Amino acid sequence: MPECYICTKTITRENRSKEHLIPNSCGGRLCSKKLICKECNSKIGQIADADLAKQVAPFMNLLNLSRSRGETPPIQASLSASGRKIKLTGWTTQLSSPIIKRSNNGFYVSARNEEELQYILNGLCKKYPIDLNKIEKQNDISDTVEIEFSLGADGFAALTKIAVNFYIHSGGNRRHIEHLIPYIQGQETFDDIVYFHYPTPEIYTPQIDEISHVIKIIANPKEKILFAYIELFNSYNVLVKLNDNYLGEEFDSSYIYDLIKHKESNHIHFFPQYTKRQIIDYIKTKNCPSSELRNSLARMLMKAYDREFLRSLNDKINMLRDEVLKKYPPETMPTEATYKNDIDEFMKKIMPLLLWRENYLRAFAELDGRSRL
Repeated sequence: MPECYICTKTITRENRSKEHLIPNSCGGRLCSKKLICKECNSKIGQIADADLAKQVAPFMNLLNLSRSRGETPPIQASLSASGRKIKLTGWTTQLSSPIIKRSNNGFYVSARNEEELQYILNGLCKKYPIDLNKIEKQNDISDTVEIEFSLGADGFAALTKIAVNFYIHSGGNRRHIEHLIPYIQGQETFDDIVYFHYPTPEIYTPQIDEISHVIKIIANPKEKILFAYIELFNSYNVLVKLNDNYLGEEFDSSYIYDLIKHKESNHIHFFPQYTKRQIIDYIKTKNCPSSELRNSLARMLMKAYDREFLRSLNDKINMLRDEVLKKYPPETMPTEATYKNDIDEFMKKIMPLLLWRENYLRAFAELDGRSRL
C-alpha cells in the first residue's frame, strides 16, 4: 500500500486524495492518488500552492488556459494613463468599481456592464435634468493596461513540492527528500533550495504555438546530488536542489506537458551535465537573470497575444460575413457598387482590431520590466 510522503500514513480508499503534480491553478493535469493523504493535501494546498497560484494567475488569464476544475479567477490590473484599477479575465477588461464624474458639459459615467450603467443613469435622472437621448456610449478602452508579474520566494515552496511530487511519482525514495517536508509544509524556511535558472542554450525549446510545463529530475550518485529543473509556461524557470548529499541510485526522469494542445510533448534532447558545485553555486549566489526572465516573459506574452488576436480576428470575420449574407436573398448576386460598399464597411469594422494589434506591438517593443498589453 502507498504511503503519504508527508505524514507517512498508509493511503487508503477513505483518506486518499487526487494530487495534481503541478497544481491545478497552474493548468496542471497529471494527477496521482498515491502521493499525499487528504488531510495533508488540504493543509499544503492552503499554504504553498496558494502562493504559487497567485503568482501564475496572469499567465493563466492571458493565455486563456482552463483548469481541470474550477475557474481561473480574474487578476487585478490598472490603466496606464489614468491609474484606474480594473479586473482582467482573459483579455476582457472590467472596472473594479464604477466611475461617475461631473464636468461643465455634463457627466462622465464608466460602468462595468449595461445593467449597472442603466442603474446609475436612472439615479442621475432623478436628481438632474438629463436627456437620455443625448448620451454618447463608448464600449472600448483605448488606454494601455498594466499588469504586474511577481515571481519569486513566495512560490518557491510550491515549486519544491512540484519537484518532490514528480520524483516520488516516478519511483523516487522518500528518504532522499524527507528533509524538505517541513519547508513544503511552511514550518521551516530555506533560502538555498530554489532559484531562477535560464541556461544558454535553452534546455527545452517549445514549438511556435506551444506553451509547456517542463520537469526534469536528475540524481547523480558520483556527484552525490539530486536536483530538479522546472519550467512553468516556458517562462518561470528554476533549479531545485533536492539533496546535496545524495546516497541513492542514478535517476533520470522528465515530463513535458503542452498546455495549448493538452498533451504530453517530446522528451528533452539536451540537458547540461551539472556538477554538485554548480547546482549549489547557482542557487546560493542568487544572481537574478533579469534580462533572461524579462525576455522569457516577453515571448510568452507575444504567444498569448497572437492566440487572442487570431481568435478575435476569426470571430470578427465570421460576424461580418453573416451580416453581409443577411443583406442578400438566396441566389442574389451583389452589384459592383454594393460589393464595393460591403468591402468598405468590412474594412471600417475590422480596422479597430488591426489598430489594436499595432498598439500592442508598440507597447510590447517598449517592454521595460513590467508586462504591458
